Amino acid sequence: MAQRLIEPLHLSYLVVAYALVAPPDLVGQGRQPTPGTLAAAPTELSVDGVRIRLRGEARVLSITESPTPAAELDLRLTVLITGPIEVATRIEVNRVWLRSADSIAAGQLEPGSHTQLTRIDQGPWMHTLRAGNKWPHWLGAVDSAEVVTMIMRDTTPLGYVRLPIQIINYPRMAEIARSESHSVKRDPNATYFGAIMGGALHVMQGIYRSLTFEARAVELDGFPLGNPLSALDRRGRSGQLRIDTIPVQNYYGGSPWDYVVSRYDAGSSRWVPAHDATCFDSLPSPSEPAGISTQSMEQRRDCSNRFLSQIGAEGYRDVTLFWIGPDSVRLIEPISVQLDSVVRAVLEQRGKQLWTAALKELSSADRPRSVRLGARRDERLSNAPGLVVSSWQVILEHGGGWSDPRGSLFFVYSEREHRILYATFGHPEWSPGSELLQVKPYVYFGMGRDSKIYCLTEYGGAWESSGMALFDIVAGRPVLVSN
Repeated sequence: MAQRLIEPLHLSYLVVAYALVAPPDLVGQGRQPTPGTLAAAPTELSVDGVRIRLRGEARVLSITESPTPAAELDLRLTVLITGPIEVATRIEVNRVWLRSADSIAAGQLEPGSHTQLTRIDQGPWMHTLRAGNKWPHWLGAVDSAEVVTMIMRDTTPLGYVRLPIQIINYPRMAEIARSESHSVKRDPNATYFGAIMGGALHVMQGIYRSLTFEARAVELDGFPLGNPLSALDRRGRSGQLRIDTIPVQNYYGGSPWDYVVSRYDAGSSRWVPAHDATCFDSLPSPSEPAGISTQSMEQRRDCSNRFLSQIGAEGYRDVTLFWIGPDSVRLIEPISVQLDSVVRAVLEQRGKQLWTAALKELSSADRPRSVRLGARRDERLSNAPGLVVSSWQVILEHGGGWSDPRGSLFFVYSEREHRILYATFGHPEWSPGSELLQVKPYVYFGMGRDSKIYCLTEYGGAWESSGMALFDIVAGRPVLVSN
């Protein structure tokens, strides 16, 4: 049979236009079937030499409690019609009922992505329909149900067809996976850290205790989900952050939850999204029909270019450090400075050396035509005299109007010692085997009585391995890195 399926279409695969004409509303005409009628429906309907049966699958994508309890169901049915094409094209199906014990839910079927009758070899004619959107809450609590449809021919009811069906419940699968996962028990004498950047959550793999950072495995479950957490954002504002969880819609293993992060807005006394809106938020998703239009794709490309330019020059806007534990976190204010020509020349020379070494790792096809410096941030720290932290954007010019603004240089320079304490060049997409390291500073802070200066930084490798770290500025090393 597998061989016959790949024969030329004109020999084995027939396609016939199939128009679904919505029949009169059966409920409105008083033809709502009784529970007994639905239970007695056959699994195959035979009328005038035509046989009709169903095949399908059902998935619960999410379960909501507010504003009203509901289950989001994705139900896909294939109607199989055995008989002449003249009759098959006149069959109509647009109502569906789901039954489990004494519970019954009714819905409307709509054409699926294939709006044609199809046939493989001499098999039955097939047409796929779906019923989505919100359904009664009880469907989120059952593992199986019976699907019953009303079969019509030229708006004339022929009878009902029933299909026992298993219901794949993603939220429940996620809940089971979460209950079986093993989280690291939180030490009440230690302080735990996390951060958000670009809307993504990062958990620092370690703790702070007795004036020392210790690396260890930490899960997000170690933070009290749904409760306020102390936070400090890149603008220097202290506040509160809250992390809530929702089951993933399509769970196939891995993390069973999606995370929603909110910050407390003191002005309105409300919890608001912690994610800063971008131009992407006003565009339709690429998975939506409107999202694949030529105009939408052009808008998405323009938005992407603006977004990357902004990130390259300024970094992410929504970066926030959060923590829980007995230790206090205090902000260290950075002060913008103008470097003198001697220091600037020293840093530029070191930057050229780092760039030359990195360039050797690229193939000739990937190498830019030229490179230039973009936005520069040079800062001193209020309680560290003579220490300068610099973060410079590196823009790669590839020609043809295309430039890549995502490279960066990071320096820690001691004016007292007249030397560079730390320097690195990084880029999020370089050669896969490269050891480039991209560091971008966001939030400077101190810990209680600890005199050291730490910084929440972007911290990523050279091939789509982005992350964050808590960086010891003077020592020039990360003390904790994220998951």
